[in-house]
Amino acid sequence: LEWLADCIGLAAREQGVDLAVIEGLGGVYKGEAARTMPMLHGAIRLELRRCKVPYMLLSPSSLKKFATGNGSADKTAMALAALKRLGREYRTSDECDADWLRIAGRFAYGYGEHLGGGRVLQLPQDQLRALRWSITKREEIIWPVVGSHRPWPGVELR
Repeated sequence: LEWLADCIGLAAREQGVDLAVIEGLGGVYKGEAARTMPMLHGAIRLELRRCKVPYMLLSPSSLKKFATGNGSADKTAMALAALKRLGREYRTSDECDADWLRIAGRFAYGYGEHLGGGRVLQLPQDQLRALRWSITKREEIIWPVVGSHRPWPGVELR
């Protein structure tokens, strides 16, 4: 855990990370994962705090809804959405999820995602809304202020 947290902290410092968007713990973990995943989350969040990198926890269902339009989508649907919308393929489902988390952070702060060739990722409003309202808790999702950047610039919450 310490080694992984150190690696995350080093990468965040070296890359000048402004915000880490982390997929929240969701579902039921089995076996050793039931013990290690919560500890890993805690170690990484502590390291990010030490490095003064703000982080945001996004629920798995919100991430899936943002990426695919379906809050209960599986890994295959996430990968298909990435291929269709982004033109990207990944070696693992973890890399796919990580890219969607990065893109979610960019959308939340008004940066969008540039796809090359002058193309910009466009998503339906119901998918964007998944970054603003929790599907399961039915409450507003609070994104942190990052430096002087506030989430949802120029967008009124509906």
